[in-house]
Amino acid sequence: MVHGNLCPENIILNKSGAWKIMGFDFSISSTNPSDAEPKYTCKEWEPNLPPLCLPNPEYLAPEYILSVSCDSASDMYSLGVVMHAIFNEGKPVFQVNKHDIFKSFSRQLDQLSSMSPAVLNKIPEEVREHVKMLLSYN
Repeated sequence: MVHGNLCPENIILNKSGAWKIMGFDFSISSTNPSDAEPKYTCKEWEPNLPPLCLPNPEYLAPEYILSVSCDSASDMYSLGVVMHAIFNEGKPVFQVNKHDIFKSFSRQLDQLSSMSPAVLNKIPEEVREHVKMLLSYN
């Protein structure tokens, strides 16, 4: 299963302080769960829908929007953005222009390939390399 909307709004802390993922409204199940290589069918982005009917675009992996594809690595990218936001006053890596989302994601993809080390400065050094790998397009 791919969560499809892993963002701070969908993570809660229980009484013990454990993190729990909720909000599976946009989750996608594998179309071939018995195969070793699962396949997922993503829905095309519909910009005319109200924001509550769409996943949070600032935490979505670029492939969701640009190629209408996803896999478990897409949620890993989202986890990297969540980790970035935790150490950067709640700000995701990129601000997404919701009115021109396709252009915004194309620009984001270009920036990912040449990400400045300064983007990760506030992330503790012991996890910085892991977050950098999570934020990789591939």
